[in-house]
Amino acid sequence: MKIQKNAQVTLTYGMFDAEGNEVDSSGDEGIEYLHGRGEILEGLEEALEGAEAGQELTVEIGSDQAFGPYDPEGLFLVPRDEFPDEVELTPGEWIEIRVESEGQPEALDARIVEVNETEVVLDANHPLAGKDVTFRVKVLSVTSAS
Repeated sequence: MKIQKNAQVTLTYGMFDAEGNEVDSSGDEGIEYLHGRGEILEGLEEALEGAEAGQELTVEIGSDQAFGPYDPEGLFLVPRDEFPDEVELTPGEWIEIRVESEGQPEALDARIVEVNETEVVLDANHPLAGKDVTFRVKVLSVTSAS
């Protein structure tokens, strides 16, 4: 059976940045997803259309179909005194912050970019936003969804 809309697909993958560094992988057990439902990256789903069990593919995906463009509006300056003194803020680490969206509180993951005495610079963009990625995929099985 070929991968098509509503097929249940099991695959393994490695995801690599532009420098060839592996930035994510499924491990040996792989992942399962329902094809055509937006459960995986758009560009990867499109490239897998028509593939069969046992097939191995290398798929290059542009940033627009991977993690989107880098959004400068994803940078936030937050006064340092809005964080408790006992909280250690280390550049490069991720924290969860609460923001208001349309009057409702919403949790948002952000990476700490810089910390000084008066403010903290946070970046809510995905670490691979604006970057192309390459997937090495092996299709393990393709079945009809039950």
